[in-house]
Amino acid sequence: DLHSFPTRRSSDLRTCHGSHVMGIMVATTGNKIGIKGIATTYNNNVASALMVQAAFNSEEVKDGKKVIKQYFKDEAMAKGIKYAADKGCRIVGLSISGLGGSSAVSEAVKYALGKGTLVVYAAGNDSKDIGESSYRENKNILAVISTDSDDNKSGFSNYGGAHNKISAPGSDIYSTVPNNSYSHKSGTSMACPAVNSVGAMVAAINPSLEPQGIKRLLQNTVDDLGASGYDDTFGYGRVNAWRAVKVRRSEERRVGKECRS
Repeated sequence: DLHSFPTRRSSDLRTCHGSHVMGIMVATTGNKIGIKGIATTYNNNVASALMVQAAFNSEEVKDGKKVIKQYFKDEAMAKGIKYAADKGCRIVGLSISGLGGSSAVSEAVKYALGKGTLVVYAAGNDSKDIGESSYRENKNILAVISTDSDDNKSGFSNYGGAHNKISAPGSDIYSTVPNNSYSHKSGTSMACPAVNSVGAMVAAINPSLEPQGIKRLLQNTVDDLGASGYDDTFGYGRVNAWRAVKVRRSEERRVGKECRS
């Protein structure tokens, strides 16, 4: 299900953000127009995942101070997360930042995890170590750091924190925007749907794979960047769709042979 909200201008930043994020994941494949959505490249179908775009915060500077403008309340985003979980979504993606330790969102995330959902979120765009104090630092969820075309960490991307990070391209990403148009945008919001999409492809190949299994497979099939193994700059490394799907299929074939023997 796709739900939007009214806006006076089609170029409104809120609409562009959601359209851009969704295009990365589910843009139509094979029509020779624009881009191919990552999650639509598996059998040319949308894999069983949903991007929750129930909230988007914009930052601006007034009188030398950073001001966060919140377009939707935490409660609205929490409802979106629960809705996705109730619909049986394997993965919920949160391309948001700046909401802090919202109890409503925290409870919604716990609810989704209890429904068998993997929660993936954008690490944020403040170029800082986000530490381990956020409610998002949970062993059952996965944060996404942004990288550029040279496999460097994007200058704006947050990093650090607990051992639940992974990287994906988020700098100068070309995707859909309103009015049948396309645009380049940057942010961990753009990196997040790449991870969601690869996870969705893995889940589509094996619907019985638990969220922790999807997460481990994503982490174990990355391209290792920076220091060997896990590091604060890139997490486990940059997501590798081909390797993740290949490993999942190899495991399927191995199990099949064992069953026949």
